[in-house]
Amino acid sequence: MIKDKVDEPLVREVMSEDLNYADPQESICDIAKRLKSGDRGSVIIKKDDEIKGLITNSDIVNKFVVDDKGSKAKDIMTTDMVTISPEMDIEDAAMVMVEEGIERLVVMEGGDIIGIISQHDIMKVRPNLYLGISQGIKLGPESMDMDFGDREIGKCESCENYSESLNEVNGNLLCPECQEEMNFA
Repeated sequence: MIKDKVDEPLVREVMSEDLNYADPQESICDIAKRLKSGDRGSVIIKKDDEIKGLITNSDIVNKFVVDDKGSKAKDIMTTDMVTISPEMDIEDAAMVMVEEGIERLVVMEGGDIIGIISQHDIMKVRPNLYLGISQGIKLGPESMDMDFGDREIGKCESCENYSESLNEVNGNLLCPECQEEMNFA
């Protein structure tokens, strides 16, 4: 894939590959301790090699502390995770965060989670995007003072990853990877 902007890093270059896993039956208190002791703000919930969901610090505060939704990981995990391709540039990843109102994205390749990218990961390489992401997540995309160009991004209807280059193929919006896989490229 050829990058649109020569200076714009790809998600693959910025994401964290140091993933933290937990079982759906693990206590939320134990997960909170793991989050506090590590430098990542999320834990992937996995059972029998199958990804079930994701828990972030926000999930613990909002669902466990405030809403009292249970005591196990399965009770508060986010099951509808927003995923992106490692080949997406970080500016587009930032826009997905804003559009979805979340601080972390799951990076998937070939059906496997290969990393997590957070707004803090983006801040390390593009500090000027941080304020826009934070503001956009809190106040909505229309509040952002950021230029993301006129590229259209969205969710691929096959792999469900976000892409900045969706094309309609046989009535479905597909990313370049799925188009190639299906021999439409």
